[in-house]
Amino acid sequence: MRYLLSTLLSGLLLYAPHAISGPYEDGGIAHYNDKKLTSFISQTRISANSGDAVAQFDLAYLYARGMGLSQNHHKAMSWFKKSAQQGLPRAQNHLGLAYIEARGGIEQNYSKAAEWFQKSAMQGDAEGAYLLAGLYVRGRGVVQSHANAQQWLLKAAEQNHAFAQLSLGLNYSKGRGVKVNKSLAHMWFTLSAQNGSGFGREYGNKLAQTMSKEELKEAEEIRKQWLAAQPKL
Repeated sequence: MRYLLSTLLSGLLLYAPHAISGPYEDGGIAHYNDKKLTSFISQTRISANSGDAVAQFDLAYLYARGMGLSQNHHKAMSWFKKSAQQGLPRAQNHLGLAYIEARGGIEQNYSKAAEWFQKSAMQGDAEGAYLLAGLYVRGRGVVQSHANAQQWLLKAAEQNHAFAQLSLGLNYSKGRGVKVNKSLAHMWFTLSAQNGSGFGREYGNKLAQTMSKEELKEAEEIRKQWLAAQPKL
């Protein structure tokens, strides 16, 4: 289950509601019956108090959603912080978003948001890299840098992050921080669409109408080369 949050996608990364991976993924908790949920909460609370970062995130999630517990955003944020401080990337992403949206008693602070996204991104988390790129595009909490945004978008896109791939497609189609390259733009739109983005499919189809047969062929060749170079799972 994905929880709708405000995320960053301006020009290529605007402030707009999107379902993002990571911070609110519930691991199936929403489908627990009352008995199973009660048992889960009991065990999770014990583990969270013992310092388990995943349990701290799960307990924060339960408080944030009011699942089996009275909804309490301040308690949720307290547990998200504990989990983030122990290095759990999805908790760090959530905390960064909380600093952007001023949730759970936290005042808006883009610099703090950037710090938490970077901690997550430096661990190789695609969502953290994508969110950090959004701050670099806008110059919020960091010095505006399209080069840095491009760097972090690539790191996320290489992990098949659909919105990062969409953003790279927009960069190359509009010449935002890079030279216009329709073949590369189409390649990223196609990959984004393959990873579930309707926008990727829409933008890719529109762009294709402006491309020559040679450009479309080049885009497909680049896509195949890119896929061939990816680690096999």
